[in-house]
Amino acid sequence: MPGNFVRCGIYFLVDKDEIVYVGQSRVAPERRIADARRKGLRFDSYFVLLCEWDELNELETQYIVEFDPKYNGVTPAANEAQAWGRAPGHTSTRALGRLLYRKYQYICPSESWVYGKCRELMEHYKIPTASENFVHEKQLISIFKDFIAVYEATGDDSVVDVYSKPCVVGANQE
Repeated sequence: MPGNFVRCGIYFLVDKDEIVYVGQSRVAPERRIADARRKGLRFDSYFVLLCEWDELNELETQYIVEFDPKYNGVTPAANEAQAWGRAPGHTSTRALGRLLYRKYQYICPSESWVYGKCRELMEHYKIPTASENFVHEKQLISIFKDFIAVYEATGDDSVVDVYSKPCVVGANQE
C-alpha cells in the first residue's frame, strides 16, 4: 500500500557544522527530532540516514563512536548491557573492540590487535569495569583515540602514558 510503510533511520542533529547528537528511530525520525528540540538540545539542522530496522543499533553505535557527539551519553550496546544488569555506561569489550577496529582499520593490523590494546589500556589506566568483559565505554574510546594518534604519528604501539608523548593532539609541542 503506497505511503503506508515504516521508515527506520539514524538521525544526526547538527549545530554549526558539528554533529551534536546521533539517534535512531524505528518510526518517523522527524518525531524524535521534534522531541529533541522540545528537550532543549541545541541544533540548527539535521539529516536522516534511512536504513533497515535490524541495522539501527549497529549503525547508531558506529556513528556515536565515530563522531563522539556532545549530547550522546552511551551507545545502544551500553544501554543493552545495562538492561542485562551491567553498570550504566558499560558495554562489552569485544563489541567495543569491533567498533574501534572498523573506525581505525586503515591503521590497525587486526581486530584482535585492537581488542588486546583495549585490554592493555584498561589495565594501564585502571578503567573501571562492570565485570570481566564489560567496560566503561566513553572513557576507553577517548583513551583509545589518543593512543591511535600516538601510534599513527610514531609507529609505537606500546601502551604507556600516551598523554606524555608530544605528538598527541593538544599536548605541548615545542
